[in-house]
Amino acid sequence: MDDIVAQAMRKWPNVPDVYNWLRLDERGRWRVRARDYDSTGRFETIGNPAVIEFIGRNYQADDQGRWYFQNGPQRVFVCLACAPWVYRFSMEAPPLTHTGQTARKVETVLIDEQHTPILVTDLGPGALSDQDFAPFLAALSDPRGGALADAVFEAWLAAPTAHTIYCAVGGKRLPLAAIVRDELAERYDFIPEPQPPTGTPDCA
Repeated sequence: MDDIVAQAMRKWPNVPDVYNWLRLDERGRWRVRARDYDSTGRFETIGNPAVIEFIGRNYQADDQGRWYFQNGPQRVFVCLACAPWVYRFSMEAPPLTHTGQTARKVETVLIDEQHTPILVTDLGPGALSDQDFAPFLAALSDPRGGALADAVFEAWLAAPTAHTIYCAVGGKRLPLAAIVRDELAERYDFIPEPQPPTGTPDCA
């Protein structure tokens, strides 16, 4: 957390929280309510590099599993498209989060019913950016370490328990496991869409 943010929290400790204004999409982009949101329901992508870096430095979770951006004294809760992190993929190098953090250890490789790869690391679960789907496919192998044919991967997607395939990531090979996206948040203790208390507006 930035020092200036911590100072603001101490100076103004009771600023109301904000909900449903900020989203994290599956490419790791921050999306904020557009000015015409009330009529369109539209969110727009934040493109300013300084703002993106500021959000990333002050992005964290509370003890309820709600992820938020600490914007000075104000806590802005984040709606997650899939998981708290979005990872960039490499077979040899450790995964890198959308905020620029390096995961020290990859624990599990999952794929959901939407065919989104999900890495679980020491930092927590994160969707693989779709920009890295081709390298992810190239990292898959059979139990003997041989290259995996497309037909074999497609057969695994249809019946994941029929046989085992592996993924090379962060310098090691891990078995690929299936998961239903609706179960991801419960298994890894996060809340995809934090909501305000009943009767409280999104932004007081």
